[in-house]
Amino acid sequence: MQATVAQCADGRGGPAHVSAASAGGAAALAAEKAVLRARCRAARKARPPSPGAGAALAAHVLARIPIPPGCVVAGYWPFADEADPRPLMRALAARGHPLCLPVVAGRGFPLAFRAWAAGAALAPGPFGTSEPPASAPERVPAVLLVPLLAADLRGFRLGYGGGYYDRTLAGLGGALAIGVAFHDQICAAAPRGPHDRPLDWLATERGARRCNGGGAP
Repeated sequence: MQATVAQCADGRGGPAHVSAASAGGAAALAAEKAVLRARCRAARKARPPSPGAGAALAAHVLARIPIPPGCVVAGYWPFADEADPRPLMRALAARGHPLCLPVVAGRGFPLAFRAWAAGAALAPGPFGTSEPPASAPERVPAVLLVPLLAADLRGFRLGYGGGYYDRTLAGLGGALAIGVAFHDQICAAAPRGPHDRPLDWLATERGARRCNGGGAP
């Protein structure tokens, strides 16, 4: 983000305070994340509509993030209250990037990806998601647009609890991970465990910023 980034939510639409994970093991971390996840979901549902946010986010990504020409990009089909990556996906497709969408292969597995183009049919997926049908060819993305509930400037994100993106990013090696969010989802410090994978960039309707991978903010 250019000059300003929300360091922590203040009760005006973003997530409630997101603290660093406290000591106490995996159970304590899971409990902390569950409480924060519920708060962040409620805050996101209460956010007023932002009809131009997706287009603004797309403009910042295209201007700031060096996406390799012609590489496969994985987007996602948003829920009603998620930051919308579809304007960015359409712009990337116009630049010659093949697109794909994630497919849940099963609990405990990384995501798979199937080819998708604007206007192509989608099938219902688990957890209320939409995904390309089984007939669509599989793709291996070099860039992923990653949804989230909250994230900090180190690139650590609070997701939905399934661990799908962490397993996927671990398996894809050098894939570029771009967190897609609203500005008020950026927090001071997201709780993290040993298997949480940091994002490379955070993009919102206010700007795009490279994450520092766990270093000091």
